[in-house]
Amino acid sequence: MPEAEPSSLGPRDAELVARLASRLHDALHERADRTSVLTDPARALERGPDALRVAAGLVTLREFDRARDIARGYLAYLDEGLAPESFDVAGMPIYGSPESSLWLVHVVDLLARRDDDTDRTLVFLKQGAHASLEGVLQHLRAGSRHGVHCDPDGFLWAGEGDAARARADLNALWYHALVAMSQLGKLAGRREHAAFYMAWARELQRAFVERFWDDESSSLLHELTPDGRALRAVSPSHLYAVSLPPMLLPPELSVRLVRTVSRELLATRGLQPRPGDGAPEPAWLGPWAAATSRAHGRDAATTRRVRAVLERWCVAGEADAHEISARGAADLLRAFVEELDHRVPAGAVEAQTDLFRSS
Repeated sequence: MPEAEPSSLGPRDAELVARLASRLHDALHERADRTSVLTDPARALERGPDALRVAAGLVTLREFDRARDIARGYLAYLDEGLAPESFDVAGMPIYGSPESSLWLVHVVDLLARRDDDTDRTLVFLKQGAHASLEGVLQHLRAGSRHGVHCDPDGFLWAGEGDAARARADLNALWYHALVAMSQLGKLAGRREHAAFYMAWARELQRAFVERFWDDESSSLLHELTPDGRALRAVSPSHLYAVSLPPMLLPPELSVRLVRTVSRELLATRGLQPRPGDGAPEPAWLGPWAAATSRAHGRDAATTRRVRAVLERWCVAGEADAHEISARGAADLLRAFVEELDHRVPAGAVEAQTDLFRSS
């Protein structure tokens, strides 16, 4: 393994990163069949999307084996393309939203791009991970339980009857999963399949901007309904359209979205769930930092701004850092290490092509 570059974090930041890493480790729990993540330790519950974001944080710490063990656990419980939405107190899986499935693709993609041991990555993919994820995407595209399906425009829906919705954030994750599967297909030697996934991603990208971008508010429509209505709401989850590589939105719209979300939701202790309402959530500072940096090309002025916002949280949140959720710890840790410390090589972070610049 190459020698790590010296950290550029200050003493206070470095101490906080160590505490955030400890919070991740405290959430891990070894069961008979898998490594679980107690995202709600008080009730011994595990929420799938949060657990998989913890796995992504472990990748940032280069704890690849632990992250891979978490991913294996979710791969083992796939059912009709759905990874568990949560696990109950007894460890039994509960299925619903496809969000866990999309975060599972994200974690496997991160492992493939970050782990220096190429042979280990190929073994993981070829011993079932890649085939399982192909099954996930095929099920989500063709249709699964709980109303999960893709419409003719390629948008991912979830929910049944009048409760069905095509959410902007879920479709940003869906786009990222398609691109990730294209990259994983190349690694697994399935180049024809890789081309199909990239073609689907390009189609979704074009349709997404046309359907979800709201020029009047310089933000995204929150969700679409079966009767053709478009519901408006500024949400921190809209940052997924910019924070995950490659950006779903073109550069000029990415800048506008980040500006709107920052103006409406950014507070010292995190991002509010709605403009002017709700307790700020520190976990959203992670996607905010990544989206802000990526939208502005990681220029020096933007890095200074991101550092200032994170350091304000560091001072304001230092006293209650031990109370932060495991998911919040993972997302904040990734922000400090990847956006400020830059100890993850830029090529690893930006390995996937910006489709707007390449198309």
